[in-house]
Amino acid sequence: MRLFIGIKLSDLLKKEIARVCESLKKFNSDVKWVEIENIHLTLKFLGEVKEEELVNLDCIKEISQKNLPFIYEIQGIGGFPNIKHPRVIWIGINNGKEKIIEICKSLDEILCKVGFKKEEKGFNPHITIGRIRSNKNLSVLISNIQRVTVSNLKEEVKSIYLIKSVLTPSGPIYTDIKEFN
Repeated sequence: MRLFIGIKLSDLLKKEIARVCESLKKFNSDVKWVEIENIHLTLKFLGEVKEEELVNLDCIKEISQKNLPFIYEIQGIGGFPNIKHPRVIWIGINNGKEKIIEICKSLDEILCKVGFKKEEKGFNPHITIGRIRSNKNLSVLISNIQRVTVSNLKEEVKSIYLIKSVLTPSGPIYTDIKEFN
């Protein structure tokens, strides 16, 4: 099964992100917008994991016990690899960013010990809201993206989740496998 570790967002944050997405959709760019119910903050993508390997993931509990709860704040919009030539559009993280990076490093280290691949590049905490599919109206989107405001909402993280992702033609279907609080 295809798994990742992530933080689920409150309905309040999802509502704000939905508002931001709606304001960007009006530019009719060729973007695959993330379904609001699927919006999350990924901490570590694990990829394909066999059912018998799930027991190895109990080590996530140690990370959650050491680091939770904490508060983070969303702020701003950006793009990967950069805003001038984005392939991904995201909502940024302000306060709490360092804590999320610390958690990701800890997850990386502990999961490496049980056979998972260590991340090779640095982690930039973000919430993906869309993926660019083509250049259709992309310049209009880019020139207007910085004008869209994101309310700086704070959220307390009390749990991290092990989530199963099933890819379908209409988009991914996410199922919680385990909650660590």
